[in-house]
Amino acid sequence: MSKTILVAGRSGMIGNAIQQVLSQSGNKSNSEKWIFMSSKDCDLRMKSQVQSFFEKHRPTHIIYLAANVGG
Repeated sequence: MSKTILVAGRSGMIGNAIQQVLSQSGNKSNSEKWIFMSSKDCDLRMKSQVQSFFEKHRPTHIIYLAANVGG
């Protein structure tokens, strides 16, 4: 069974680190497709954008790392 893994929060520290590790390792798994999403790809506050994004990519797993960080 093929997995489509959506990582929301690509531009953050952890999302970016996951993307770098996968690109360095080559991520040659035929059973996994990784999709990295930032707010530029889809505004999670807009239901219509989220529905369109999910219909297009059909994720089977979601790693949610999107957040606002204050210091």
